[in-house]
Amino acid sequence: MRNRKRIIAFLITLLTLIFAAACIGTKNSNNTNTASEGNPGSTGESKESDLMNDWEVYSTKFDTIDDWLLLSGISVEGRQYDPELTEDGLKINLSNNFGWFRAHQQFLTDDSQIDIEVTQNKGSTPSLELYCRSNEPGEYRFFIYYGGFWDIGSFDYYTSEYISLAAGMADSVNPDGEKNIFSASCVGDLLTLSINGKIVGEVQDSTYSSGIVGFGVQNVDSVNTILVIESFQVLSTNLDK
Repeated sequence: MRNRKRIIAFLITLLTLIFAAACIGTKNSNNTNTASEGNPGSTGESKESDLMNDWEVYSTKFDTIDDWLLLSGISVEGRQYDPELTEDGLKINLSNNFGWFRAHQQFLTDDSQIDIEVTQNKGSTPSLELYCRSNEPGEYRFFIYYGGFWDIGSFDYYTSEYISLAAGMADSVNPDGEKNIFSASCVGDLLTLSINGKIVGEVQDSTYSSGIVGFGVQNVDSVNTILVIESFQVLSTNLDK
């Protein structure tokens, strides 16, 4: 695999970071732009339609998780959260307030689109997170809260600083028990978030240019939260496996 040493070095660095504080992060309000549906955080037109043709595809329905790097917080029992492989997909059970789970795919990409299908089976307002261009300096993060709030931002691993680049409210999140399809794309300097096929926010930023991709789940309430990740797909012009 090309760049194997680079990937391994990043994964080792990633394992040593403190993710409990990083999952939500303290947002820098001075760098936040608010956007709503129909009024995205970027005035530029989306470049997705021009770049999705003939893209290579990685796709999984989670028959196995051997090819994933898995990280999680600590449950009230003092254990790491362990995902469960089921017939419906990857079942994630978070049993306490601010419990979190993260999974990264171990290939490098520059431009990419991430699609994830997820059903919330139990809980109140958890967040689903998508990550692109995760590398030693940092990554882009896309947060979708089941209450409708969304946020696109950048996270610096060295300073543990999260900067919100665009945020807003969406009415396209399906309720508990129904499937949602969340999509995030990093194409050039354009970051785009879509919920169930509807673009809810776009913003331009050029802080990070390449890295690995992934997803995460954050429990933001004391109520036990269960989500099932049914599928995960990556479209990219340059998968480096």
